[in-house]
Amino acid sequence: MARRSGIVKTVRVDQEGQATVLRLVVESRNEDIPVEMRGSEIRGVLEIGDQIVFKGSGKRGRDGVIRPKKLINKTTNSIVEVKSPNIIARFFRFVFSFVFSLISGVLTAGIASIIFPTAQDVITPDSDNGFPYPPSGVEYDANIIPLIIGVVVGLIVFYFTFIKRRRSF
Repeated sequence: MARRSGIVKTVRVDQEGQATVLRLVVESRNEDIPVEMRGSEIRGVLEIGDQIVFKGSGKRGRDGVIRPKKLINKTTNSIVEVKSPNIIARFFRFVFSFVFSLISGVLTAGIASIIFPTAQDVITPDSDNGFPYPPSGVEYDANIIPLIIGVVVGLIVFYFTFIKRRRSF
């Protein structure tokens, strides 16, 4: 890989979900090069006017941006790098979210089963009074309502704890 160097013209740090994004424009050989570094945290010091060096093949992404994982700040003799959670941390986050969602769903289903009557709690007139038993045309298991509520709550909790990453301020 070729080493590219240049002078930092602009620096901006953004927060997108849980990702920290460092965006900069580097002037190299009279060309402005957009650079983006994205991860859970960015380590290092970088300011406008700093001389930097980074590895890159010279190929830009479809959007024209180069995305190195690490660059060297020659002005301060320091390294600027992006850190992302490793696979083990992501796995445990998934397991925690799944177990938390499962517990939430089961607890909600338990509470819903107390609120909604079950098949044994429903009083149905018998056939001696002229009413059919069981009611004709309507046959369902009353235990399905708490189950559906528990599954929906579990999926919502999983969405907010794992899929939709919240911003940390």
